[in-house]
Amino acid sequence: YRKTDPLISVGIAWYFGSLVIVSNLVFPIGATFAERFVFTPSLGLVLVLFGILKKLKLDGEPKKMYVYAFVAIVGLYAIVSIKRNSDWKDNLTLYTADYLKLENSARGNYNYGTATQEQAEISTRQKDKNHYQKEAAIALERAIEIYPDYWDAYNNLSLVYKGNEQYDKAVIVLTKLTTNNPDYLKGWFNLGVNYYQLTDYPNALIAFTNYTNLYSNNPDAWYFKGLCLGYQNNFADAILDFNQSLQLNPNHTNSLLMLGKAHGILGDYQKSKGYFERVLQIQPNNNGALENLNMTIEIIKSQSVQ
Repeated sequence: YRKTDPLISVGIAWYFGSLVIVSNLVFPIGATFAERFVFTPSLGLVLVLFGILKKLKLDGEPKKMYVYAFVAIVGLYAIVSIKRNSDWKDNLTLYTADYLKLENSARGNYNYGTATQEQAEISTRQKDKNHYQKEAAIALERAIEIYPDYWDAYNNLSLVYKGNEQYDKAVIVLTKLTTNNPDYLKGWFNLGVNYYQLTDYPNALIAFTNYTNLYSNNPDAWYFKGLCLGYQNNFADAILDFNQSLQLNPNHTNSLLMLGKAHGILGDYQKSKGYFERVLQIQPNNNGALENLNMTIEIIKSQSVQ
C-alpha cells in the first residue's frame, strides 16, 4: 500500500510502531498490558479506515450500507467501552474483571490476589474476610506456579497466610523467597514477624538482623530485634536496639516502653521511670506505661524507705 495508498501504509505503520513501544518486546515497561495502551495506536486504525474509504471512493457520496456498517461498529464499541467503564470503579473490580479473562497470566493472577488480600484486611465481616483470603491464596499460588520467580507474589501470599494466622505456612513461603532472593527486603522483615508470632525468637532475630544489615533505617525492625533479644534474656543488647529505634524515631512509644521495662528488669528504676514518663507525654492514656510507672514509683519509694 505504500505506493498505491500512503494513508493506509502510514496507518499500519503508526499502529504497530506505537504499539511495539508498550509491548514489553523491546524493553519492559513495568505495567500490565491493557486497553489504555491502544488509545494512541488506534489513530492508525482510523487512518487505515479513511484510506479504505478513499480507495473505495466512498468519501464523496457514501453508500448507505457502508454508513450503516460504520455506525454499527461505532455503536458496538461504544457499548463495550461503557460496559468496561464499570470495571474501573476500583482496583478490586478492575482486577476481578481481568482475572476472569487472564487465567494463565502471572500478572493477572498476582493483581487479583493482591487486591483480594487487601480487601480481606479491611473487611469487617469474618465471612467476607475468609472469602477474600481464600481467593487471594488461590490467585497468588497460581501466579507463582506460572512464574516461579515472582518474588512479590511470594511476599503477598505470606501476608494472606499471616492474616489467616497460618504463620507456619507464611514462614515456608518466606524462607523460599529469602533463600532464592536474599536481597528482598520485605521478605526478611515479614519472615521475622511470622517467626515472632510463632514465638521462635532465635530465628526471628536472625531474620530481623538480615533485614537491618540490608536496610538500617526502619525503627520497627530495631524494635523487633530488641524484643527478640529481650525474650532471650539478653537485655543489654535489647537496650541497644531499642535505642537505635529511638534514634530513627524519638517518639517510638513501643521502644520507649520496652526500654522502661528492660531497665526495670536490670534494676535501674530511675531510668525505667523516665522512659515510662516519656511514653505518657506522647500518649497520656497509655495504660501499659501508666501501670508500669506506678509500679516503678512504688519500688523506688520502698527502696528509699530501706
